[in-house]
Amino acid sequence: MGIQVLLFAVAIMMAIAPVLLLDRHVRVDVFHSRLSARYRHGIDIVGHALFGIPFFALLLLPAYQFAERAYLTSERSTDGG
Repeated sequence: MGIQVLLFAVAIMMAIAPVLLLDRHVRVDVFHSRLSARYRHGIDIVGHALFGIPFFALLLLPAYQFAERAYLTSERSTDGG
């Protein structure tokens, strides 16, 4: 797996945090606005668990393999600082 794929994955993960914090993610607001705050919160948690966790789980193995390979080969930065 190339470094560009891993960098893309990092960019996606870094972008998701503020989107979720600001509550700006995509949903069907027609139904969402009619529910109570308790149900909206529950739907958000279930949605994040069903769609977010598997996505990050798929990224975990390649990221671990990349880090393990770098550690085993004593990969170091060319910049000493």
